[in-house]
Amino acid sequence: MSSPAALTSAATRSTTGGSRSRGLWLRLVVLGLLAAVCGVPTLLFLIVVFGHLKGEEFAAESFSRREFEYYEIPLVRIQVTPIYRSPTTGSLESLLARRGYLQTADAAATNAVTRNQTADGGSGNQSNDNSDETRDSDETKDSDKTKDNDKTKDNLNDASDDQRWDLVLARHGQTVSARGDAQILCQYLDARLSSGVSQWQQWTEDHQELADVVWPLVARLARQRMYVLVPEVFDRAERGGDPEQVGREIRQSLADAFHQLAVAQQQQGRHQVALELIADGLTYVPDDTQLLAARRQSEAARGAAAVTP
Repeated sequence: MSSPAALTSAATRSTTGGSRSRGLWLRLVVLGLLAAVCGVPTLLFLIVVFGHLKGEEFAAESFSRREFEYYEIPLVRIQVTPIYRSPTTGSLESLLARRGYLQTADAAATNAVTRNQTADGGSGNQSNDNSDETRDSDETKDSDKTKDNDKTKDNLNDASDDQRWDLVLARHGQTVSARGDAQILCQYLDARLSSGVSQWQQWTEDHQELADVVWPLVARLARQRMYVLVPEVFDRAERGGDPEQVGREIRQSLADAFHQLAVAQQQQGRHQVALELIADGLTYVPDDTQLLAARRQSEAARGAAAVTP
């Protein structure tokens, strides 16, 4: 789903194309003046001290994470180095991907049934399940340490670059210059208990039936760029209860939240954005009466606008 902010920024870009070219020429003129006045050594010093940008990105499809950094000329904001990237994916994100929690809800539910049947002694690759547990405690930790210690900076395009990467955080020198909504989810992924153990990895191990319900919903919200609704899911999951009941309550709560967001867009006459929000909300509760009524209202409004001379 395209967020309202993304749609607004796209419209803004279409009206500012001409001003960008003028801005580029202005920056080049300022750059020439800086080089002439300051000299090359001073300019290099300014770039190293004040032109260092770094941050982190998050891929909603795979829960992969990576850091990025590059240098630019201060004031004129002209990039002078390639963007260097290094992976920062942790053990929790790797566990979620390996267990199939990041797939669509239907596929994740199928995987959950398979895991439960295997745990009950039914047919299945029990040795594979056991090996997963072993990797969680040993191999995963070792591989993550290797990634952290061997962050080879690579500016070449690879398969992971085909994913959508959402901004987590960006720093300009020591100052935070931008925060992305993905930071909301990453704060949960990074949460630690007093013992230093990942809080939600431990929760996933201790509440596997609940994890089968909760993580696919979190992953869907991330794919929809609706990170702002993630805390609602974790808050309800932390209270525990019957997994089926928890799932119903979370899905209904999310459907209600999407309805409220859609109504807010309808009140501003943004019916296309409202319809996109409604469509996402219906993925949680397909027969939600409020969402269906709101959809009919926006469709009627769009139809009336189309026939207005």
